Amino acid sequence: MSADLATDAAAMMDPRKLTTAERAAMTMIHDHRLFANAGGYYGRLPHRITRQLAAGLIARGLVRIDHNRAGDELMLTGKGLATRAVMMARRERRQA
Repeated sequence: MSADLATDAAAMMDPRKLTTAERAAMTMIHDHRLFANAGGYYGRLPHRITRQLAAGLIARGLVRIDHNRAGDELMLTGKGLATRAVMMARRERRQA
């Protein structure tokens, strides 16, 4: 196995190992700006992610917290973007 394939495999997680809520949260993080608040991470209503769900995604290496002027914002990591790309490709394949 080449080093590139090993790196690619380590940089992606199988989306089937994620719960439905985790998959929805990843899509929400990608599509909307979610900022830290006392109760979790909020964007425009109804976009909200609990701290517990965010902590689980951070622990898996799919999401990170970006500290910027506007506040603490959730962002997908490279691993999270790769996993989401696989989710979207599989969704398109099923719908075709």
